[in-house]
Amino acid sequence: MPFATTAGASLSVVQGKRYRSDNDESLRGTQLDLEPEERGLAPSALLNRYIGDALVDLGEPDPDAATYARWQAYDRQTWPEWLHARGASEDAVALMTLGGDPKALSALYVLRQIALHGGARRYYTIRGGMDLLPRSLATALGDSIKYNVAVAAIEQGPTNVQVSTVENGRTGTLTADRLVLAIPFSTLRRIDIRTPFAKDKMRAIEALSYYPATRFLFQTRNRFWQESGLSGAARTDFAVETWDMSAGQSGTRGILSATAGGRMDEALAPLDPTARGRAGRKMLSQAFPDADQAIDRGVMRRWSEDPWARGAFAAFAPGQMTTLMPAIARAEGRVHFAGEHTSPWTGWMEGALRSAARVAEEILQQ
Repeated sequence: MPFATTAGASLSVVQGKRYRSDNDESLRGTQLDLEPEERGLAPSALLNRYIGDALVDLGEPDPDAATYARWQAYDRQTWPEWLHARGASEDAVALMTLGGDPKALSALYVLRQIALHGGARRYYTIRGGMDLLPRSLATALGDSIKYNVAVAAIEQGPTNVQVSTVENGRTGTLTADRLVLAIPFSTLRRIDIRTPFAKDKMRAIEALSYYPATRFLFQTRNRFWQESGLSGAARTDFAVETWDMSAGQSGTRGILSATAGGRMDEALAPLDPTARGRAGRKMLSQAFPDADQAIDRGVMRRWSEDPWARGAFAAFAPGQMTTLMPAIARAEGRVHFAGEHTSPWTGWMEGALRSAARVAEEILQQ
């Protein structure tokens, strides 16, 4: 089913002012310091203007090392720096980066995301909830899954791989013909790799950046945004993006998700849970001033504090994509690597699933 509703207008929030996607004239009245040719253009139109034909060479789904080397010029700059180099004004860059914090992201990383998604106008979710996918897999695998078992060390031999584990304080060992590591490098770097991989792989494991993000889910007594002809989607210049997570569900209650990234996520770090909840409500109110009165309850997940994630998703800093990506997905002897970080579709379940198919093929061919 569609991930988000197409009914209603989305919002852009710039310098505290709200602009609707169904009102082209609203952005024309903004006080932003834009160049004459930028004024009145929606963020998507600005992107089209400044990206131009740059995507023609960047849509290769499975680039090799030589292709990454050809893309080095894109990888030397941050995303805002690249846009400025194309002639964009400071405030135009702010409009084009609403909803996120791209100051530490490689321009190549962002351009690749745009190129690979192409002209997609709709994304999809599993009817009944995305957790149906892992639950279905778990049911099929049955008792072969071991829960609450942490990996402490990996040692590779000529005929097998041994994994040292910790379960309820007790150590153990698992031995297998092959090992598939589907964990992020942010956690893999904390595991003792007793048989080191190749130098470029070890460097990638240690260096790969992860995007700091926090997601708030707020349950509301009603879907008040629909009364104003809004979809529930919004992007703000405070690096916050919101969605209507109750779209397509029955009932009258709603769920708005607000994801805070980069500097906004980092600002939450020193706060206690109560203060974080208040901060999340304030972030949401920038786009939806009526939200606070409608909220019943909320939950929060800060991925940087999750010991099994330590970051939301792989997000390449300048210089990392061309130097690290050729080694990230490559098998090391009997050890294979899967997960969103090993796929061109970083940050997406599509990438994780695609990597699983690649690893299965690697194993079957050996």
